Amino acid sequence: MAEFGRRAALSRSFHDMLGKSGSGTVRFDSSYLDHGVGGRFALSAKFWSRLRLPKNRAEWSDEQRRALAASVQQVCAEKIIGIVATLRKQEGIDEVCLGGGLFQNVLLVAAVEKNVGLNRVFVPPAPGNAGCAVGAALYLQHQMQQTPRKAPSTDAYWGPAYSRHQIKDVLDNCKARFSFQIMKDRQAENAVELLLAGKIIGWFQGAAEFGPRALGNRSVLASPWAPYVKETSMTSSSIGSGSVLCRLGSGRRCIALFRVLTTLRIDESLARVREGVDGLPEGSCSPADWSACIR
Repeated sequence: MAEFGRRAALSRSFHDMLGKSGSGTVRFDSSYLDHGVGGRFALSAKFWSRLRLPKNRAEWSDEQRRALAASVQQVCAEKIIGIVATLRKQEGIDEVCLGGGLFQNVLLVAAVEKNVGLNRVFVPPAPGNAGCAVGAALYLQHQMQQTPRKAPSTDAYWGPAYSRHQIKDVLDNCKARFSFQIMKDRQAENAVELLLAGKIIGWFQGAAEFGPRALGNRSVLASPWAPYVKETSMTSSSIGSGSVLCRLGSGRRCIALFRVLTTLRIDESLARVREGVDGLPEGSCSPADWSACIR
């Protein structure tokens, strides 16, 4: 109850900082900011006093950190939902495209989608600065220079690609043990065998994805049934990303992620998807389905 009360108090504070909900705009109260070193903005004494948090983050308790994170997430979702609702009404539109690094937050996008409706929210593969820069250039080319629109891109595999010979040269150089598999089916079978053995797979094929998301050509695969994954409780969208990345670090400092690893599925395997069986998340594949999923 104490943590719930702390979250409610923090949420009220953030609402005051960002203005009233439902107005379609966010106006940050500048009294919560000070001019810091080098002309940069810094959080003011009023900010720390209002949130009742020590200015030294090392002094924050785990409870305070959880409450702060949950409150920011909640208020951010409410503000964005309000802005989207206002703009949809003003412009008379049903579908929305969300751009900006903020929308790499999958929980935020899920909250917007729940409000707007399924299949009505689109987030580009690279919604952050890199993607916005490309969008700005295309907008300038089409709107200002009156150049005809380009054909829409059907994928985001715009990064570097490497030939088999280039890959083999690197592997030979680092003295890694490897074997080349020519047949696609055999590659999938080998991957399934490694996953069943509790191994972590670095999946590398074709050109790299543009943007921060793994879309199949540069991916980390792990079995949700492996012991190191079970150390972290499984949710509907996570397979224990913290444990996987700690293992990748070979016992060194773990890598923290705010984008969790997700379960794997293809449309052709929908008929075999089981919901809520043996703790299996909805939309994931059982071990018997893995070869189909990987293909």
